[in-house]
Amino acid sequence: MIGKDYFILGGKLFGVYCLVLAVPGLLSIVPAIIQINRQGAYGHGIFPMLALGQIGPLIYIVAGIYLLTRGEGFYRFSYPEGNGDINATEEKLLLYLKMLGIYLVVNYIADFLTALSGIGFAMVVPVYMGEGIEKWFMLFTNLISSLWGILVGIYLIRDGRYVAKLAFKGLGDKS
Repeated sequence: MIGKDYFILGGKLFGVYCLVLAVPGLLSIVPAIIQINRQGAYGHGIFPMLALGQIGPLIYIVAGIYLLTRGEGFYRFSYPEGNGDINATEEKLLLYLKMLGIYLVVNYIADFLTALSGIGFAMVVPVYMGEGIEKWFMLFTNLISSLWGILVGIYLIRDGRYVAKLAFKGLGDKS
């Protein structure tokens, strides 16, 4: 097998992982909708923020199906220059970094949406229902850290060469 095959197989593995992650999220949607209906008119005002927090499972499903069925297209996105040979150690590391990038994006996207939803929710609810400044700091910290994870993941999927060069800095033989 060549590097392209390993990458496509790894992408399919993460596609299955995404679908597995979607199930618990889908199960949490029903109680959220029931809770909104119990809130009456006030519940419909916070619906957009709660809906944003529930998009994660749908993103997992779309990503899972895409990774399972469109491996070739995802390979072209990740390797725009068409690299298919991973004989050199640095190229193998780049392949693994791209796999790590997929993992980071998949893991942090739901956290990002949940934090974004929480911030939106905190902006909508009356002050007396809020939990204070500590809640804002926690939500903001979660938002920034999950955004950081997503951006690093995207960087690793698209390129990652700087990290690979850093890993091999000072080594004479790269193969």
